[in-house]
Amino acid sequence: MLHLKTHHQFHLPHIRTQSLQLSAVQSDDDELLYDLDNAVDIHDDNWTLDASPDTHQLTTFWSGVEEDLKKDPSWFQFDDE
Repeated sequence: MLHLKTHHQFHLPHIRTQSLQLSAVQSDDDELLYDLDNAVDIHDDNWTLDASPDTHQLTTFWSGVEEDLKKDPSWFQFDDE
């Protein structure tokens, strides 16, 4: 009679692992890296939120956006209908 083994023994190779040690990034005086590092000092990215917005400044900004859109030849204004 044929007998099938239900237990198999697999031998996997032993893998040695070594811990990786990364070295510190050396500065190469790259202009792009310099600008990225100093972007906070160079640009006004320090925003603060006020309790009430400057409505005149907002109105002026959005009026300029609307004027730019109206100059687009493919612009269609729906409220003219």
